[in-house]
Amino acid sequence: MLEKSEVIKRIEEMETAFEKLINMKNEGLHNLKYSEEYKKLSDYMESKLWLCDFTYDEENILPDNLKRGVLSEDGLYDLLSIIDEEELVYE
Repeated sequence: MLEKSEVIKRIEEMETAFEKLINMKNEGLHNLKYSEEYKKLSDYMESKLWLCDFTYDEENILPDNLKRGVLSEDGLYDLLSIIDEEELVYE
């Protein structure tokens, strides 16, 4: 089992990348799938770490005040999928 502090730190880091990627998309920027944030979030979603963090959240192990939009079951997947679809237009 991972240390709670390690999980919290990772979620905070991923939440920052998630919010930044959302803002970049909302600003109409292109080529987002080549951004550091997209790569970081894509790797995170495909790893066992996302599921581990999600499980911590589901088991109410995380503090209530921790921002965790990146752990919503559809939020991260939908964001990355929308970016993938939109980027096809620009390739």
